[in-house]
Parts: sequence; C-alpha cells; structure tokens
Amino acid sequence: YLLSHNKVEDAWKVFSLMAFINGKDVNSIVKKQEFLLKAGKINDDFPKDPLLKRFYSILQPPYLRRTVLLLVVFSIQFSTYYGSTIFLPYNLQILGVDPYFVSFVGFLAQIPGTCLMAIIVEWPLVGRRNSFRLFTALTAIFFFLFAFFRNEV
Repeated sequence: YLLSHNKVEDAWKVFSLMAFINGKDVNSIVKKQEFLLKAGKINDDFPKDPLLKRFYSILQPPYLRRTVLLLVVFSIQFSTYYGSTIFLPYNLQILGVDPYFVSFVGFLAQIPGTCLMAIIVEWPLVGRRNSFRLFTALTAIFFFLFAFFRNEV
C-alpha cells in the first residue's frame, strides 16, 4: 500500500520495524539505498501493468455503477441463500421433518447444481450474462415462494 502510494520512506520505516521485531538486522537483509531504488522501480511499474489497469478500471466511473450494483446483487443473493440454508431446516422441523435429513439432501442437491451452473456459465448459447440473469430470476422466484411458507404452531 505504501509503495503504491509513493510513500517509500514510510515503507522503509515499516520494513525496519518488522525486521527489529523479528530480531533481524535490517541492513543484513537489504541496504536502505537498494530498498529505496527497488521501491522506486516498483512504484514506476505499478500503474503501467496492464492487468492491474484492467482490474482497477472496474472501480472507475464508466464501470463503477455496474460494479457496485453487481456487488449488491451478489451480496443479497449470498445472504438470502445462507439465510434459507439456516432457517429452512428449522421451519421444516416444525412440520415434523428431520432437519438433519433436510440439510443432507440440500447438500446433495448442491453438487449437481454447482456442476450445472459451471456448464451453463461456459455454454456459448447462454453465456455468463444470461446465466447470471437466469440464476438471479430463479433465486427471486424461489425466495418469493419461500416468503409465503407459513408454519402453524
């Protein structure tokens, strides 16, 4: 972090402190001038790396809104999935179904589901965008139905 933000002296101080805490002489590891020289080269190369530029481009204005939206959708799906995994056995236990059996069957159902998802994502006729839309829609439909599940106690 410090090197990528051109804080080379601060990076040297942290490096020296790490060496001191670990009982090492910092000069036996690297000389200060050599560290500063190499750190400067790392800092010069950092913005020029095409892979890093492509990665950081999703956090820049034309793609930032879409990235945040996808992160929100993913977080909601992730939370609802694990929420249902936790609460579905409890709700079915009220109806007299063994919660361990439900958890085991759910685990077994995930294996072909994961394989199917991997095939559909890479399938040229569907692709990644359409598979994301498909799985998002299926998640919404099943959780909509799950919302109407009532347990009578």
